[in-house]
Amino acid sequence: MTLPPGLLLTVAGERLRAARPDLSARLNPVTPHSLLAAKERIQDDAALGRTGGVSAVAVVRDLRLASWAAETCAFVLSLPPEQADAWRRSLTRTVYLAGRPDNLSPRFTFTHIAADGSAAWAGPLPDEATTGLRRLLKTFSGRRPLTAWRPVTIDVPGTARDPGREPVHRDLYLATEHLTVSDALVHLGHLLAEAVIDGTVGPGDRLTLRSVPRLTELPTPYAALRVDTDGRNPYELRAYAGLTPPRRTEVPKAPPSTVARPLRIGVHGSPHQARQIVAAAGYEEERVSYVPYDVREPFRLLRAGELDFVLVKFALDEPDIVTSRTVALDGRAVLVRTGHPLAGHESVSIEDITAYDAFRCPGDFPPYVWDQVVPPRTPGGAPIRRVHPMGSVADMVEILGGSDALHLSFRSLEAIVPPGIRVVPVPDLPPAPVSLARLRHTPPPPEVAAFLAAAERSAGR
Repeated sequence: MTLPPGLLLTVAGERLRAARPDLSARLNPVTPHSLLAAKERIQDDAALGRTGGVSAVAVVRDLRLASWAAETCAFVLSLPPEQADAWRRSLTRTVYLAGRPDNLSPRFTFTHIAADGSAAWAGPLPDEATTGLRRLLKTFSGRRPLTAWRPVTIDVPGTARDPGREPVHRDLYLATEHLTVSDALVHLGHLLAEAVIDGTVGPGDRLTLRSVPRLTELPTPYAALRVDTDGRNPYELRAYAGLTPPRRTEVPKAPPSTVARPLRIGVHGSPHQARQIVAAAGYEEERVSYVPYDVREPFRLLRAGELDFVLVKFALDEPDIVTSRTVALDGRAVLVRTGHPLAGHESVSIEDITAYDAFRCPGDFPPYVWDQVVPPRTPGGAPIRRVHPMGSVADMVEILGGSDALHLSFRSLEAIVPPGIRVVPVPDLPPAPVSLARLRHTPPPPEVAAFLAAAERSAGR
């Protein structure tokens, strides 16, 4: 699902209007400038105690992001409705401080303290009510860049207030590119607080916390988005975090007796994008096995019956293989070493890469597909020098790290490249369509057909 600037403006504008309808005139029309002005007005009102402005104070001893997210939900669920509504009108403003809740609790009143004592929350209250706490402690310092992590699932604490509401399972994505640990607290905090207040997240729900470089290329819609000004450009917007629709409504679970083993999906390089497709289809991780294949023999395991699907990009013309409809898109990028002349660019044109050696078609990989991955010529007619042998990802990284070579590839590889390699977007090439390839003349078992249908449905929304 793409996230065009117009959608980000709409999401940010709706959030501000819902919080402060009295500022609607300031948001007509909705522009980055009007959003920034309205946001500053709300923050000033909260700081000065006008219009019932309040803020929460979070004291953080040590941070484990998954448990912190669960405790954030528990804190918001503990608030009386009128207090939660007042906080929503102040855009769930929160101050993050570094301290030990166990040492502070005798002197200060906390609304919620994490079970392990790692964090505590005071308020939300007018700022003057927490002046003593804020003067005593320093701002929580989390300036180190946020790094990716393995998906982790948390349970939202508490007992359901609405007996008719069944717990659901959602994915909670955080875009980590150019994000610090402190940034993560802010953006996840706002998204979770507002999702709990409006009932999107409730007691007993399960949230699988996942990291991605950006939210723009995930093959899934969002039930809630955290949109704010870009930290590097205050007049541009960025989607920082998102909650997916509940999994239980996406695809019916197959009877246990029909699933003899996990689904086997062949991947090259990284299973990152395959995991996103599986999550969007509503499948649990344990129902799928990601099997690496050699790019020099991309269909050998499929033809040997050792895979159910292979994740492929672009259209195939193989007599014994059929592909699904497009289930995702993968943006184009070049991979270069960090000291490469192109490494410092935010993006490059396809025309910029012709001065550097690229990789040639490997082994039995279909040449007609490779011509779309690494075309022989640019749209402007300049030849691309396809000279280096393509083998494993490790082999490719070794060549890139020791030369000015580049590999014209895909942005999904950001999830696996080592620190010495930079992935630079190529925006003037369209994203590659991603599909699932299977054997044409072998009828798929029921569980394989069910997954394929679920993946295609999720991509169509």
